[in-house]
Amino acid sequence: MASAGKDLPRASAKLDVDNYMSWSHEMEYLLRFQGLWGLVVPLDHPEAEGQISSLETTGMQLRSGLQLGAPSPMGSRGGTSRDDAAIKVEKTAGDAATGQKEEALLLGRAVSAQQTRAERARVVIMLNVRAHHSAKLRRQLTVRDLWVSLREEFHPQKRSREITLRRQLNSLAMGSN
Repeated sequence: MASAGKDLPRASAKLDVDNYMSWSHEMEYLLRFQGLWGLVVPLDHPEAEGQISSLETTGMQLRSGLQLGAPSPMGSRGGTSRDDAAIKVEKTAGDAATGQKEEALLLGRAVSAQQTRAERARVVIMLNVRAHHSAKLRRQLTVRDLWVSLREEFHPQKRSREITLRRQLNSLAMGSN
């Protein structure tokens, strides 16, 4: 069921052995339109979106602009007595625990959102591949691996492309002048 107003552009033809170049360009723009292109390109690409996991997230900036693992700014209050210092330490410890819980919650939401977006990208790609090719592509675990696998499988190599173009040229019937 498509919801009203959410009709998305579609690729003109499903991927098959002879249309990888045009299909990949269409898919790139379809994924860009949906904000999913960064999940597909190689990690060394400037537009690549790194995979968020619970490890190595300190300092990672999310699309929302929030930064994970950033120290929370604490207001400093000048206390002179021991009681004031004890209260300040308790509040700081409580604030740190609350901040860690909030950060863990934020991280969980970010991981979940990215997994959902990655699955959407995978579905968009798989729905635009001919059915007889999809069986061998299902074993790819990430959308990035899927994209690389498609490129390796279908991208024309220089020599094979030359042969294909020569066959097409030879098969053209010469028209009358």
